[in-house]
Amino acid sequence: MGICNSNMGIDIPNGAAYLPHILYHLVRYKFVKGFLKPTDEILDVACGTGYGTRMLSDFCKSATGIDINEDTVAYAIKNYGGENRSYYQGNILEIIGQYDIIVCFETIEHIDKEEGLLAVENLKKCLKPNGILFISTPKKLPEEELSPGRLEYHKYEYDYEDFIALLKGSFERPIIFSQTDEVITIGNYKAVWTYVGVCWNG
Repeated sequence: MGICNSNMGIDIPNGAAYLPHILYHLVRYKFVKGFLKPTDEILDVACGTGYGTRMLSDFCKSATGIDINEDTVAYAIKNYGGENRSYYQGNILEIIGQYDIIVCFETIEHIDKEEGLLAVENLKKCLKPNGILFISTPKKLPEEELSPGRLEYHKYEYDYEDFIALLKGSFERPIIFSQTDEVITIGNYKAVWTYVGVCWNG
């Protein structure tokens, strides 16, 4: 079964204990913001509680957040719904529609490798011509270094070679950025915490 998010997730108002985690997520959304145009229609896959979708909605025509967890979607609608924002329950393997920008952060590690390939292929189908996919995943760690949460919820983790191969299965020239702390840059693939892929549909 393909998933978008495995549990409710955290939010800014009640996530003080997870503040670094939230900041790392917000940095990715800020990175995407620099690519947005006022006419863009965007999709945020595995949007969680919806704060990232809300952030991006100020810089585009419309923002849609999708998550597999029904309670999470209800929370996002209540707390972050708005005139140009909508939230739906959905599976990453079954998403339809056409978008200028698709964001998919910290998601594919929650499904197995074969489903990851299908998920990226489906996301490409949902991109308009010249649309952009932003997709991130934590760098693979040795099993003995994994936290209990990663051991429980991550089905497949990617090293650099795996991740670039995943993206090249659907996109001709993906670019992978590296995130460490609040910095996203090119290179430094061995010391990186998170890979951020940028893929153009054109």
